[in-house]
Amino acid sequence: MINAVCIQAALNRDGTLPFEYPAVQASEDLDEIAESLCRLEEKRERILQSDTA
Repeated sequence: MINAVCIQAALNRDGTLPFEYPAVQASEDLDEIAESLCRLEEKRERILQSDTA
């Protein structure tokens, strides 16, 4: 429940038009999440490699 509320709040950008477009901001937010997940995956791989060495 809390996660859904957080996501809804993050995507609620009704009052910012015409200065910001919700779809553009949402796309940028998703890009940041994807980059963060890639960094986490790289860190995980390094940790697993160091554990097996």
